[in-house]
Amino acid sequence: PALRRDERRPGCIITPVRSRLHLNDEVFFSGMAPRILVTNDDGIYSEGLRKLAAALSSLGEVLVVAPDREQSAASHALTLNRPLRLIELQPNEWIVDGTPTDCVNLAVLYLLKNRRPDIVAVWI
Repeated sequence: PALRRDERRPGCIITPVRSRLHLNDEVFFSGMAPRILVTNDDGIYSEGLRKLAAALSSLGEVLVVAPDREQSAASHALTLNRPLRLIELQPNEWIVDGTPTDCVNLAVLYLLKNRRPDIVAVWI
């Protein structure tokens, strides 16, 4: 699926994600809340990130995984030269000492490995 801009929230791009197992209608029609991964490139303490997570919380289970500091223009970069630290700030809110791509990778491959996100929402 292609990226799409959220017309109601300038600067927000929503990307549907398909897991290795085909995402079927079961998630949406069984009453299961969709799992939503939220990240950004402005860091965990960004006001926009908190607003996006709060707005999406009525739609499903929200997990926030974001960089520990501002990472503009580094969104596609991967940290390869050192171990990454993943720290839980509060329930469903994690901080990573890496790039936005590191955040999504750790969330999908480690935190959400048993049930991948249905939606990834990125505040840029």
